[in-house]
Amino acid sequence: MVQFLSNFIIKVLLVGLFVVAGCQTEKQSDLGMVDKYNDLVEDYNSLLKRKKNILDATYKSSKEFIGFMKATKSMNNVLSVFSGNVVKYIEFSDKAKKQKYSALKAQFELGVERISDVELMLINQFDEIYLIAPEIFKNGQAPLDKLNFKSGNSQLYGVEAQHRVLMDIVIKHYNEASHKSVPYVTPTEKTNKAVAQKRIVLEDSEKVAAGARDGEGMYFSKGPHSRLVVASEKDFATQAAKFGFRPDMIRDSQKMATSMRGVVGMACTGKLVPVLNNLVSHMKSKANQNTDDLELALVIDYSGSMDNNIKSVLDQLGDFVKSLNNVKIANRDIKVGIVTFGQRHQELIELALTSDKTKVQATLTKLLSEFYSKKHSEPVGEASYYGLAKTAGMNWQSKNRQAIVITDEPSYSLQVRDTDYVNYVTKKMSDIDVYPLMVRLCN
Repeated sequence: MVQFLSNFIIKVLLVGLFVVAGCQTEKQSDLGMVDKYNDLVEDYNSLLKRKKNILDATYKSSKEFIGFMKATKSMNNVLSVFSGNVVKYIEFSDKAKKQKYSALKAQFELGVERISDVELMLINQFDEIYLIAPEIFKNGQAPLDKLNFKSGNSQLYGVEAQHRVLMDIVIKHYNEASHKSVPYVTPTEKTNKAVAQKRIVLEDSEKVAAGARDGEGMYFSKGPHSRLVVASEKDFATQAAKFGFRPDMIRDSQKMATSMRGVVGMACTGKLVPVLNNLVSHMKSKANQNTDDLELALVIDYSGSMDNNIKSVLDQLGDFVKSLNNVKIANRDIKVGIVTFGQRHQELIELALTSDKTKVQATLTKLLSEFYSKKHSEPVGEASYYGLAKTAGMNWQSKNRQAIVITDEPSYSLQVRDTDYVNYVTKKMSDIDVYPLMVRLCN
């Protein structure tokens, strides 16, 4: 009996030990799973953080890349002016100034080298980042108005400032040299004189218009003391609405001017000539980058909406063309061509670019006589971008290419949101500056 109890107790103890051991093993297993789960959560959070860092870095880089493109354009403009003036500067300078020129040239070379280094760095970085997060390049995530060149963390730090310094140096030394008489005859003297003869000097009355920036607007104020006003995009839109222009037309005209390097004008149909002349003053301010003639296309709304405006508009354009004979453009010529638009695919080149103002006048007269039998329209806006596409195919020869779009309606392509076609035309017009002129019947 004692032996039986002893065996029974031993068996109970053994079973108890097995149960306890099993519970401990299960508890250890559960703890292991919790640890693995926590590790996974930590890894997941780490990946989320890494993704955010990548997106933040990409966004910052995209801003810097657009800044680089803007800075490079600025640098190219500086170098264009520099290359156009440097020969004259050397020939008109004494030995001391030639030594300054050597230092100046070295500064430019350093500037170009820095730009090239930044370009290579950004392009390599963008090739890698685009594969990771291509969506960062969409939906305008790097607006130009938020660019900042002053951040010490930016690879572009100081680039814009360097451009400004170099530009100031070039202008300062060039002005010093160009006002000094030529001390000796050189093989390039004849060339220099020819360039100087074709340098356009703006009159004081033209300088207000010439100072307008791309996308801004100009108009003449109302009242007995009317004067030319150059306004920011916001102020121009406000004033244009007060003048009675439709908001959609104002927006479309400003978008066209901003994307195609022009200035918006507005005027009553019987008072176009003063605004047109000031648009030409703005064009003249750009022309000193070369010695070419000026070429100007008049892109005219020939639609039914112009019924009450067409006679005044064409008469005013006739007076404007006559006034071009008195425009001082330093021994250069002004060539004028005419395009009409209204309904899509009905746009026409009515007159190729020509120096013969008599032909321009005759074409304007013909357009007026045929208007009521040949006008054509779109149900929504007018096909101004189709007119510009036709304009791009004109017989352009000069580097100074401009188009004035005269209309009383918004753009068909923008109204129906045909973004692909708008972008296509904007690209075709990449070397032609566009100046929309909004017109309406008023006093």
